[in-house]
Amino acid sequence: MRNSEIEISPGNFGTGVQAHSGGSGPPTLVVDSRIDAPIGVWGVAAPVTVTRSRLTSGTEGVFACNGQATVEDSLIRVTGSGIGLLARGDNQCGSAQASLTARQVTIVGSGVAGSQTGAMAGVGVAGQAPTLDLSLSIVRDVKTAFRAATAASGTATTRVGRAKTHAIGAHAPLS
Repeated sequence: MRNSEIEISPGNFGTGVQAHSGGSGPPTLVVDSRIDAPIGVWGVAAPVTVTRSRLTSGTEGVFACNGQATVEDSLIRVTGSGIGLLARGDNQCGSAQASLTARQVTIVGSGVAGSQTGAMAGVGVAGQAPTLDLSLSIVRDVKTAFRAATAASGTATTRVGRAKTHAIGAHAPLS
């Protein structure tokens, strides 16, 4: 998808771009686009790349669900109790490992104390090891800038390099 605009009312559940491929094939591309939706881009066990785009989301801006995602040179606005970038490993989308790499990304929350998170890696079922790697980026006006969380035995890894942050709350411990 190139040079496109997608708007889904925030009161509804919906996804701007949802990619399915069973984990193989070329990535779904979102380039020079604007997406305003509860879930901006959702890679369902599928590779996805977002470049030079603007996303506004109240749930997840970019969601790598048991798949690989790359986000570059993009702006993600987080509303409600949303998460800007999420690499999640569980059985919701398959058994593959989730990974999300973000470079030169700006994540901005609403500035209201709540439960907004800038970037997160999360384990939902045993044996998963999702990773999130964010660098050369800005994260501001969210409650938690970076988070690695496990709901089952597994390892969630969030790596941050050369990022500027301003969180309303605290940074959660990273693994």
